[in-house]
Amino acid sequence: MFVRQASNLLELLEYFCQAPAARTHVREATAKSQHTEKDREMTSAPEASPVHTRPMSRRRFVTAALAGPALLGSAQGAFSQSYPNRPITMVVPFPAGSGTDTVARLVQPLLQAELNSSVVIDNRPGVNAAIGAGVVGRADPDGYTLLFTTSTSHSITPFVTKNVTYDPVTSFTPIGQVGVFPVILVAENGLNVRTVGELIARAKAEPGKLQYAYGNGTGQVAGAALSRFAGIDVLAVPYRGTPAAMTDLIAGRINYIFVDATTGLPHVRAGAVRALAVTTEEPSRLLPDLPTVAASGLPAFNLSAWCGLFAPAGLEPAVRDRLSQALAKAVAAPALRPRLEELGFELISRETGSFAQLVKSDVERWQVIIKEVGLAQTQ
Repeated sequence: MFVRQASNLLELLEYFCQAPAARTHVREATAKSQHTEKDREMTSAPEASPVHTRPMSRRRFVTAALAGPALLGSAQGAFSQSYPNRPITMVVPFPAGSGTDTVARLVQPLLQAELNSSVVIDNRPGVNAAIGAGVVGRADPDGYTLLFTTSTSHSITPFVTKNVTYDPVTSFTPIGQVGVFPVILVAENGLNVRTVGELIARAKAEPGKLQYAYGNGTGQVAGAALSRFAGIDVLAVPYRGTPAAMTDLIAGRINYIFVDATTGLPHVRAGAVRALAVTTEEPSRLLPDLPTVAASGLPAFNLSAWCGLFAPAGLEPAVRDRLSQALAKAVAAPALRPRLEELGFELISRETGSFAQLVKSDVERWQVIIKEVGLAQTQ
């Protein structure tokens, strides 16, 4: 109905905007067309009751014209009120079993309940989260394709990877923050080091021999930062995701890794690997027994990764607010915090406005760090 009304309104606007002579020509052509059509109907159809019409007055026309924007606003309002009315796809740009995937699967059922709609997780790993983020950045801004990601896709990948297909700020609508991943430095047991200082000493004693893995942008930058700040010569080995990197670390094929606590802690607790330090500026409340890398003689070391939800740019504000409020309520569920903290994930909820500011400032901060450690792309 709205489309027909809008079409009629445009026809009327075109009619009244024409010069008088042109309007006369239009009336004559229309009358001739109607007469021809009437003759055709009389020869091919049974007699029907006449339909009486009368021209629209200027006052009625102006009223209809002014109603156009209201009709459009009404249609948009109806869309936002009915949202969501079909399943939502939540893209996770990391593999199944990664820290981000683990948190997403804990938040998913709570978000479903708040939205009263199915939320389907779609893992799209690869290229430091650029593949999954690119999918969402190009999606229709209708609220049915979302991105559950970390600072890797926004604050790091665009500056260390060529040919990224999205802009970390302008391609997305921030919905809300879920929390922060403390990042820990973990070494394989066979290396026989227990502190950051011992790891640095071992690397300096055997230049070019030690290898570290990374499965996301945060791990990549953290590894490069340690090499640059400590002045050590080691080999960086990229992985598609942190689960595969942890498998090789446990097997002794890789010497150390900077990994989110959610992925690394279970293996540390099982004794399969050894945690040396946490990368935050201050000791983590969730990991009180771990010293910071900064306290180990590298005071400039301060790295952590936020986690949050995004939609494509251009999302209708009413739908954005609906999603932001639903996410905030999901994250506030009493049973969620202890489960996340047990995994080593610090729950911090921010709604769309403050989260957007965090993302923008974090993008700027990481861009400086990436340049400082020598990872910035020059083209």
